[in-house]
Amino acid sequence: MPQQQRRKKENRRRNEPMEKNKYDEIGNEQQATPSPKPVRLEIVESDFLTDLEQQASVQAEPVEAEYTGKKYAIIPEDGFIRAHQLQQQPDSDSYIEVDEPTDGSNLTRYRFNLSGNHAFVISQGIDRLENAFAFEKPSNRMVSRVVLQGDGILSKINNGWKIQEKARIDFR
Repeated sequence: MPQQQRRKKENRRRNEPMEKNKYDEIGNEQQATPSPKPVRLEIVESDFLTDLEQQASVQAEPVEAEYTGKKYAIIPEDGFIRAHQLQQQPDSDSYIEVDEPTDGSNLTRYRFNLSGNHAFVISQGIDRLENAFAFEKPSNRMVSRVVLQGDGILSKINNGWKIQEKARIDFR
């Protein structure tokens, strides 16, 4: 007999919810409270919305003002900068700054991106810089800065740009 009672209690426990669901409680409360009177919205003619839009347009900076007409890329290993490698903002390894042609030209200029970490790119491999830049290798390994000497020229290819003339840099 005690086993049968224990089984009934266990079965009862299994069929009962473990925790009360907060949504069940909310549903019960909503059923208990009478529904409020409907809210009546009126649209009044006003220049308030127009004023807000004008204030927002004066305060907001246009997106075009932030765009400089330049794109950034990593140093290519094969002399080709693929279109998907070009980006609007430089990453930590974007050492090439490319002028975006405005007239749809097949030629454009590029240079070393001076905003990057010069000492890092020098220490990581001057050999890699040779893929995109013309320079004399420094005799002093204590150099930590790149100096621009002249822009390079890129020519348009199907899926990006080919280095036609290397940009010139020097080390200090």
